[in-house]
Amino acid sequence: MISEAWKLFGFWTTVVLWGGLLAAIVLPVVARRLSPMLSNVRTRPIGTVFCLLLLGFAVVYGGSKSQPVNPADPDKPVTPTDPSKPSNPDNPTNPDDPTNPDDPTKAVDYVLYKAVDGAAPAVASQYGGYLFDAKGSVKGTIQVRVGKPGKKDGAAAVKATVVLGTKKVALKAADKGKAVINPDGPTEVALVGGESCAVVFGAAGISGTYGPYFIDGARNFFKSKDKGEQAAADAILGKWQGPVNVVWSGGSVNVSISKKGKAKVKGALADSKTKVSANAVFLIGEEWCAVPVSAPKANLAFVIWLSRSGSSVAVKGLGDGAIVGKPGSLSSGASFRVSKTAVLWSSVPGAVLAEYIPEGLKVASSGGKWVLPKAGKVAYKDGAVDRSKLGENPSGLKLTYKAKDGSFKGSFKVYSVNGGKVKSTTVNITGVMVGATGYGIATIKNVGSVDVGISAK
Repeated sequence: MISEAWKLFGFWTTVVLWGGLLAAIVLPVVARRLSPMLSNVRTRPIGTVFCLLLLGFAVVYGGSKSQPVNPADPDKPVTPTDPSKPSNPDNPTNPDDPTNPDDPTKAVDYVLYKAVDGAAPAVASQYGGYLFDAKGSVKGTIQVRVGKPGKKDGAAAVKATVVLGTKKVALKAADKGKAVINPDGPTEVALVGGESCAVVFGAAGISGTYGPYFIDGARNFFKSKDKGEQAAADAILGKWQGPVNVVWSGGSVNVSISKKGKAKVKGALADSKTKVSANAVFLIGEEWCAVPVSAPKANLAFVIWLSRSGSSVAVKGLGDGAIVGKPGSLSSGASFRVSKTAVLWSSVPGAVLAEYIPEGLKVASSGGKWVLPKAGKVAYKDGAVDRSKLGENPSGLKLTYKAKDGSFKGSFKVYSVNGGKVKSTTVNITGVMVGATGYGIATIKNVGSVDVGISAK
């Protein structure tokens, strides 16, 4: 094939040769007409010199413009499977222009694996990952199962499950459910059953697109047939095995990570009515591990990021104010926190009695259990509260702590005067511990919810 350099060189050579020849013929005539003094000047060599100068210019100009394009040139678009660099999960896209989904170099920046390379194992394998848009927002999860390649044709069954919002979509390879596995490098497969989907999987990573979304994921090494890979995965998991709790403005969940990378997610949204329940997988990447979560009933999707070293944890997809971490022991001198103002100005029928709101009530720990003072009595007569009967726990606050996963639940009473009588409204509490601090939601029946906390502050 003729290179672009030679094409350009040939073009300029033709132009210069014809231009030089024309100059050699025309210049003498023009010179004689301009001045008789030039009639004896030998102008034909001038044309020749002019021709040579133009030819040299063509060689230099053509050579400088015809250098091969550097494949690392950032201006050259790359496919979503070949991003420019990995990033910290706190900013997985790191784009110059995140609003342009048509330019993968600005929209895609994978975290689990910088690029998908190497051939998939010649045995049945599983992959997992999450879906995200051009702005880095988490949208859902994907699980891909690849069967054992056939000995004769190298074809294997490829199936996938996508959970996106409230929908769960089953996919399979476009060619009768099977795809030929590339033994020398990554395999790209078109999947059908939902939106346009293409996945690329290799020795460790997975990438691709599902409709307008991008896929970032990894092979599930806990399902590997290789004992060495299993042992390495177990060693990394050992730094994170156990509960990881997440709290955000919309609710709280407990994520229990057990052996073989299995994770169970349980919790509730701030309305306390919408339960969050999902199964997930602990995925191992180059620098970060991830637990992608999709809870269809709650229309919820997020990713918990955990460093391979076990030193740091982050969460993406639940807003900037989300808090995530392992549960710790209740700190000394801890107290229950709830906003008196929020409860007083809630829609509880009647006039709320502020004396019975458990703001600042002390919570102690004994043998892994939380201990609260004995409940007081309600004493309201002739328009006044009998403070001598309040005790240390006038609202009857109850809290039960589950050390296994760092979750807690409980209740208290909000008392109000309505129609000259004292009435009680039950407030249900759900929450989780992150470190030595408890975060939760107190839901007032038929009214709304307020934030609660348990800490030494």
